[in-house]
Amino acid sequence: MAQAQMQTAMIDVLTKCGFSTVAHRNYMLNIQGLDSWDAYTMIDFADIVEISKQASRHNPRIPIGIIKLKNLKALKFWIEDKNRMAEIPVHTDFTPAVLLEYIQLYAVTSGATDHTEFSIGPKLDPTDWHSFSNGTEESLGTLKSKDGVPLSYIIRDDSLRPALGPNSTRAEKIFWNARFVGPSYRKDQDRVWGYLAQRLVSTQGWNVVKTYQKSKNARQAWLDLVLFYAGPAERRKDMIVAHASLKNLTYKSEAIFPFASYASQMMGHLETLERGGQPESEEQKVTRLLDQIENNNTRLLTAVELVSSGVTFRDAITRLSSTIAAIYPLAPQKGRKSLISETETNHNLDYKNSINGVSFNAKNWNGHFETKDYKCFPLQLRKLIGLGKAEIKKNGGNELTFQNNDSKRKASQVAEDERVDSRVTMALQNKIVPAGESEETSMVSYDADQSQSETVGAGSAFGNKRQHGIARPKGPGER
Repeated sequence: MAQAQMQTAMIDVLTKCGFSTVAHRNYMLNIQGLDSWDAYTMIDFADIVEISKQASRHNPRIPIGIIKLKNLKALKFWIEDKNRMAEIPVHTDFTPAVLLEYIQLYAVTSGATDHTEFSIGPKLDPTDWHSFSNGTEESLGTLKSKDGVPLSYIIRDDSLRPALGPNSTRAEKIFWNARFVGPSYRKDQDRVWGYLAQRLVSTQGWNVVKTYQKSKNARQAWLDLVLFYAGPAERRKDMIVAHASLKNLTYKSEAIFPFASYASQMMGHLETLERGGQPESEEQKVTRLLDQIENNNTRLLTAVELVSSGVTFRDAITRLSSTIAAIYPLAPQKGRKSLISETETNHNLDYKNSINGVSFNAKNWNGHFETKDYKCFPLQLRKLIGLGKAEIKKNGGNELTFQNNDSKRKASQVAEDERVDSRVTMALQNKIVPAGESEETSMVSYDADQSQSETVGAGSAFGNKRQHGIARPKGPGER
């Protein structure tokens, strides 16, 4: 820039900072020598305070009050920020709005300290490098360097550098253009090394970086960690695992494998492929998500058809999650026992499923007397099985123990107290095998695999069956 143009630019920015008279501007330009952009980068912020003191002793006196002082510091910070963004300062860009913005930015940055301790951030888990890498980047990004740049620039991967342009944000520009030289960089290196050392010293990763303990070269230490845990060889292994896992990943029901887990695992494996240079398009992701659903529920199949095109991968997951939540409102949850009123009792059952995760049909029902299986059954069904077990005992079977949360009684005691006759076993068989179905094909599902409207009459239907002979055996003299 020609000297005359630079003079015009300096007069303009000084005027915006409140130096409205020619004498005041000449003092800054000629006496203090602040006649170029570079001149402001050669002084410290403390020097600006000293300039204001000298101006007050100048003859004639040049008053630089607190507002002008803030404005000058903001001007210096703006000029340096342009350098950090690899841009040339243009005086017309220094508007009153920009001046106010940089007053605030400087106040935030100058209030930061180099001695702030890191209280967050993950320790290295050699089996989960991705989580450690992301967590470290996020933690370092919460603190700023003296220049206002997030400390995560020290560990940035320059191969991921985006194309920066007029629409790029200030944060993007100062992050990707921060240079690995100078006093500020050396201070930032020390801080980041302290962070890494705290989280690596008791792990196997310490052997990878301990050679940098003296130099505190945090950037090179990080690059060595990346090569060791996420280099080409490790990345190839992760890719093989991701491909195999995606191939075998299917969704069948909420009882077997919840949709949330299905979608989450698929997203993780697809991210691994993307990091390895084999990204799938949105259309491919959606197709994979839908094709690997193996569930014959009519409402779910309809929802799958509706999201089969024209949506993003994440939108498809959101829509299917809402549909599945409506179809299976009472899906098994950890620590929650099913009630008979929440189960299916009509004959339109999905026989591929099981009672709370236990495979159960007409031919094997009496084989599930183990406590670990027995506790999975709904309360009312447990009572029926208890009666059936008592009948087995009465007919000379092996002695079994009937247990639930309320009582512990011998099966023989149940038989004696309830006077169970042979019709109990048949009643239980009839309960398990819907009318008109063979024992070979029947499978009971108490997992609420149908819509909520189909479950409304479950409790009353079961109550009616109890009223017609399952509630209790007849006593002496009763018909």
